[in-house]
Amino acid sequence: GLQAGNQRIGLNIYNLLGERVYRNEFTTKEESRLVIKPELALSAGVYLIETTVNGIINREKFVVK
Repeated sequence: GLQAGNQRIGLNIYNLLGERVYRNEFTTKEESRLVIKPELALSAGVYLIETTVNGIINREKFVVK
């Protein structure tokens, strides 16, 4: 999780075929909570979001209806 400001975060979104449909990297500010609003309109379906914070990778599935 986020420990402090100025942390590098990688964000990838993949479709069920394993194709990356979104990629971004950014640095946090002073906040401990981060809201991400990609400028990408995803089609309905199941996706995998992958975040990398401090070298730790987290993957979660999500559904767009």
